[in-house]
Amino acid sequence: MPIKFDLNKSTTRNLGKARFVKKFTTYHPDILVPEISSAVEYKYIRKGAGIETYLDQIKTDADNYEGDPEYKFFYAVIYFEDKSVINPAGFKQAVIEKKFPENWTLIPL
Repeated sequence: MPIKFDLNKSTTRNLGKARFVKKFTTYHPDILVPEISSAVEYKYIRKGAGIETYLDQIKTDADNYEGDPEYKFFYAVIYFEDKSVINPAGFKQAVIEKKFPENWTLIPL
């Protein structure tokens, strides 16, 4: 049974301060949803852009979004301006090859 969540009633927020602090930098998810222990990262891929570059950016985030016990689930919503470049099997394989953590879900749109 799917979980229903009303974002209009949540404390969904964009935080001005980082939750994921490393020695020389901080990482800021685009949206935090504390009620469901989730952080969301958005990527907009313009027509002609290299998809691999964006997957590398998301993988960097995935490797560094750790250390805040409040957030356990992570989502990357990837919007493709050119829908013709989305190859579901190829995208899935690229995600597997990048070895994303199990608590990350990538959603191509």
